[in-house]
Amino acid sequence: MITSDKEILTCVRGATIEFDTRPHNTKHLQSAFSVEESAIIDSEIAKLLSKNIIETTNHDPYEVISNIFIRPK
Repeated sequence: MITSDKEILTCVRGATIEFDTRPHNTKHLQSAFSVEESAIIDSEIAKLLSKNIIETTNHDPYEVISNIFIRPK
């Protein structure tokens, strides 16, 4: 670990949000990709995993998965 400063770690890791109750995701959005798009997405995910930018996780019944990141600019 580079630092143990709580303020810096909060900025780097992101802010946390405390909820009174657990939010529930009622919509299950699913996008359809072409074979070519799926190959590109898989390749980019593999690159991010290999650089430890992202990590694999287990599904959580309360997870919220946003599709906002797959929209063109």
